[in-house]
Amino acid sequence: MPKSTLSRFSKQVAGRDAVVTESAATSLAHACVQRLIDLGVKHAVLSPGSRNAPISILLAQAEQQGLLTLHVRIDEREAAFLALGLSKLSGIPTLLCCTSGTAAANFAPAVAEAFYSQVPMIVLTADRPEGAAQRGASQTIRQDQLYAANALASFTIGTGADHHVAADRARVAWSAACGPQRGPVHVNIHLAEPLLASHVEWPALREAEPFDISQAADIDSPPLDLPALGNRPVMVIGDIPQHERNVVQCALDFAVTVGIPVLMEPTAGSRDARVAVRRHALMTDAVSEGITSVISLGRFGLGRHLRRLCERANTHIAFAAEGLGADPFATATMVLKLAQAEPVLTALQSTLEVEPTWLQSWHTADERASMHVQSVLESTTAAPSGLHVAAEVLEFAAHHNALVFAAASRSIRDVDVMADFAGPTVVANLGVNGIDGLISTAAGVALSQQQHTYLLIGDIAFLHGSNGLLNVAGEAPAPLTVVVVDDNGGAIFSDLEQGAEEFQPWFERVFGTPHNMNLVNVARGYGVNAVGVETRAELAAQLATRTPGVIVVKAANREQSRNLRAQLQS
Repeated sequence: MPKSTLSRFSKQVAGRDAVVTESAATSLAHACVQRLIDLGVKHAVLSPGSRNAPISILLAQAEQQGLLTLHVRIDEREAAFLALGLSKLSGIPTLLCCTSGTAAANFAPAVAEAFYSQVPMIVLTADRPEGAAQRGASQTIRQDQLYAANALASFTIGTGADHHVAADRARVAWSAACGPQRGPVHVNIHLAEPLLASHVEWPALREAEPFDISQAADIDSPPLDLPALGNRPVMVIGDIPQHERNVVQCALDFAVTVGIPVLMEPTAGSRDARVAVRRHALMTDAVSEGITSVISLGRFGLGRHLRRLCERANTHIAFAAEGLGADPFATATMVLKLAQAEPVLTALQSTLEVEPTWLQSWHTADERASMHVQSVLESTTAAPSGLHVAAEVLEFAAHHNALVFAAASRSIRDVDVMADFAGPTVVANLGVNGIDGLISTAAGVALSQQQHTYLLIGDIAFLHGSNGLLNVAGEAPAPLTVVVVDDNGGAIFSDLEQGAEEFQPWFERVFGTPHNMNLVNVARGYGVNAVGVETRAELAAQLATRTPGVIVVKAANREQSRNLRAQLQS
């Protein structure tokens, strides 16, 4: 599309002839957005408002000129999670913008997730002039450090700044978001009235120059006094930020060379048949007797068996992403950077003498566990459980080059149990493991990758984030199929301490929380194609259509599900 100068703001304001005015707000907004486009922003997510009006018009014009893709969402929380999803696999910061007041506060959950999963985002919040909140002005809160605890950096553009300052703040924010740690960066821009210049020609927004966001972290030399790992080591690979994922293949190559079992959580990548243990959640306790050490990469801990594994080992070397912890059970004897993994593993390779039958003993136990899982799942006469649904979705996605987004809580754990070798790419929000914003995050992933995505989600999380189904008219829907496991309440609590018999008088009221909602109708209320299924065969048939929309699976009730899981552990 040819690049032309920005159209003039209309001379009609609120239906009346406007007076020719100048606006510092338009100048600051233009400088900030222009610089972000120059740096390479590809997607912007906007929630409508008054104070961010100049930014909103700029983003709409930028999309019209083909410089970026604009997504408009009326719910700020869902907007923020959409931005998270757009950046999650691409690694390119998405611009997220809203007006002043509680609108900005609703970004906080997604900002926290982005911080702990190291997803880059530029959070641009419009604000009223400095001191407005203290003076009791309408729709104001203290925004300048709103996300201070969960943002890599916070910058302010004051009303007295000029366009050079605004452009520089945007540049520094982008650099911080794309640094070795990666994550969300907050820019709070104070805009004074008049917000919109009535008769101003802005310079044309320029097409972005290529910008390389890859930055190598400083790699310290590996320590010379590496601990002995003994002859029965085990490797655990957890959730690793996208920009450091090259370390996974390095770790797998090391494991194959020395012959040690690898317990891979779902988002770590495809389970390598040479060393990976598929059903580790079911058989680790039985086979890990005599373990001498653990090597872990990234954040992990979906199953309590991993805690017991780490506590059994004499030595635990943990590799953590820059700026994040990776020792959830306080068992690590040494914590190093992921960037150091390759030289450290190379150094360890020459010192390891692994027991010859160690890896084979894990493979044998894994095969027995897999046969037991198949037998139990095929013999059940109840409605499909979350495990059945996870198996169907994983198998179908693998055969059709689709992505799987697994919701936190029960869904990601079902995927952990059912994931096989050479499975599909699995994505999840494991930074803070919240159940909010999952539909929007999955939509963002699907849109950014332009790849069909299956979101596996429970009924409570679905209801919690159902506003993520709401598309503004004129925007194409994401290539996303939402598969809801509906067991009418919070199933995961049944397997935790509060599910014990002594707490049953209060369980349903404060944990089970049955909603008794028709989720097909809920989805259709948003104008989304939705169907209900009751069997695995019906689910498979609906998955095969690859139609964006919602599939609601009437699942086994929570008691049946709890009994099934108990059978798997036996």
